[in-house]
Amino acid sequence: MEDCVFKYREPPKVTWCLDYGDDRPSNVIVIAKGLTPVLSVTSERSNILIPDFVEIGGIEDLRKRRLFFDAISIACIHADFQGKRVIALLKKEGSLSSEDQTKIKNICKKFNVRQPNRIGKWPFACVIEVLFSLRIISKDEYNVLNDLRELRNSLQHRIVAKYSIELTKADRILKDAIQVLLRLRELPVGLIAEISGYEYEQFWRDLGYKVPNP
Repeated sequence: MEDCVFKYREPPKVTWCLDYGDDRPSNVIVIAKGLTPVLSVTSERSNILIPDFVEIGGIEDLRKRRLFFDAISIACIHADFQGKRVIALLKKEGSLSSEDQTKIKNICKKFNVRQPNRIGKWPFACVIEVLFSLRIISKDEYNVLNDLRELRNSLQHRIVAKYSIELTKADRILKDAIQVLLRLRELPVGLIAEISGYEYEQFWRDLGYKVPNP
């Protein structure tokens, strides 16, 4: 039997709406921290509420088109969202032990998080560390997400970096990251039907995000 962690998952086939800018299709979603959908599922209508699953297809679309800067930025935002979603659901379910809670508190302290209960305020590095500490992700997945985060940071902090991306490395990291994202959205199994995407406003409020008006 194929291990669920290592099996290949096919991303959905979608394309980005370029109405938001020819050179930066990710502008809207980056500014809105992933809350504003900018994908077109069909040709009939754009700028509609979409499931998070479809957004992953958008990252794959950008990767194939070699728009690595945008793909990396959005992949980080989406990984951050998925990680917080999983942790929030486990917390809501009450399945985190006192030992788990202590681990989370110590990790938050390490990353100078002043409000550990506000998961939405955690930095991405903290989210990755908590996911690994709780054994939600494997060591390989932990390394993939950290590689993605470090690549994103290198592009943000150097003005010319986005024009000199190591294409082979970026492509490999994105391929691996997309597989991690597809697996993360399947967790926790018992709660998968409860929160599936952007349509649950209370989830975003619980995470500390401002929910945009429809």
